[in-house]
Amino acid sequence: MASRLTPAPECSPDVMSLTSTQPISAARAGSLPAGDFLYMDAARREPFVGILRTGPEYAWVDTRHAGGQAATEGLFGLLAAVGATGARLESLAGFIFAEGPGSTLGIRIAAAVLRTWHALPVLNGKIIFAVNSLTLGAHLLLRAKPGLRDFSIIADSRQGWWNTVEVRGGHVPADFREFPASGLSTLPAPHFRVVQRPLFSSPPVETQLFPENALELDPAVLATPGLLRPTSAPDAANLPGAFVKWTPSGVAHSTPPDSTLSP
Repeated sequence: MASRLTPAPECSPDVMSLTSTQPISAARAGSLPAGDFLYMDAARREPFVGILRTGPEYAWVDTRHAGGQAATEGLFGLLAAVGATGARLESLAGFIFAEGPGSTLGIRIAAAVLRTWHALPVLNGKIIFAVNSLTLGAHLLLRAKPGLRDFSIIADSRQGWWNTVEVRGGHVPADFREFPASGLSTLPAPHFRVVQRPLFSSPPVETQLFPENALELDPAVLATPGLLRPTSAPDAANLPGAFVKWTPSGVAHSTPPDSTLSP
């Protein structure tokens, strides 16, 4: 299926400006070996695919956005377009996969693609790194705004609930949690909203929109120690039991434990 491809979008005037104040060299010697990595992010409203070249510096060789298309329509077109540039999977050093939270369907489509590729003998030895979408955003903010030490990042989860990462004293937690809308005002301000789905609810706190092209502006953030996690079984980053999940015997329904959901 053909995909409409557009260049990486610029931040609109009503969106927070985000440009790293740290040079790329400041983030080198991270967890990524030198080489070209295929980066796949289907947790966004519109999928993003890019070839990231690591080494002494981090730079995008190619970036693609599916203009106006969701993962079910746009992801495969993006991968085909990157392949048309001459990039070959067997020549890559590995893959980087945005595990969310975000568009669960999009994330699982991307995960299924990676698991299928990884099963091929020619690609079985390629390393796959997973990155959490919200902790990535927190590190991008810290690099862009060194004076900002306390803030929260929020993203729609389900009706009345928000996925959150709370940064205090410049410390980014290793994972996100789901938080009730009624408790968002207790999280450290300012609040930055990552838009991963069509806007269907408004948070009860004042927010700034997090720019969707922040990673394209500062790829060196991926060298941050501990940000990337090696995995051989990529999947959506969901809270335990928080979502309906298909199993061979049917659909498992459950809700997260109270300790996870409480403020």
